[in-house]
Amino acid sequence: METEPPNLLGFILGFIQLDWYFLAYLLLLIILICCSGLISASEVAFFSLTSSKLRALEEEEGIGQRIVHLRNQPQRLLATILIGNNFVNIAIVIVSKIILDSLLNDQTLAVIGWWMHEYIFLGLFTPDQLATAIDFFITVILVTFMLLLFGEVGPKIYANVNNLKVARFMATPLNILGFVFSPVSSILVRWGRNIRIEDFNPSKLSDRHQ
Repeated sequence: METEPPNLLGFILGFIQLDWYFLAYLLLLIILICCSGLISASEVAFFSLTSSKLRALEEEEGIGQRIVHLRNQPQRLLATILIGNNFVNIAIVIVSKIILDSLLNDQTLAVIGWWMHEYIFLGLFTPDQLATAIDFFITVILVTFMLLLFGEVGPKIYANVNNLKVARFMATPLNILGFVFSPVSSILVRWGRNIRIEDFNPSKLSDRHQ
């Protein structure tokens, strides 16, 4: 009689130990993904505001004025959003790696590799090869997909429909981030302006064609 393959989930759970550090990192990861989504949504929300909405916001006080102030400095706003998003995304990758290393340590990966070697690929690949492939798939592909879906695509679709709501919610955080990142964003804005001036300098353009 053929024996039934052992339950993979039960095997894995036998090696996984969840503690408060793991739960803290998991909570931190959720917060970081939310932050990434909000910052990404801000880019679409602010730059899709129509002139009529901006005129209406000019007549408001408080948040309305903050939105107009940010929108009137598009280069600085975009630099702030990009810097903030990059910092958050780097933090997401680091925290995800810590979580995955605690879940999928070498022993757990070896068990999964052996199980797939025995019951799925039937000896086609070695357990070590399968363990390496699983580690790459989860660490790189799965984390990237999660980041794109929840930190980029989904929030931007929502912001495209609810741009004013997102702009109101993110006006104060972006003002704070703009102040914190002002030394870096100022350099980026100046650098961008210099590139545009050099590209559209008539004397330099004529020199290139001579």
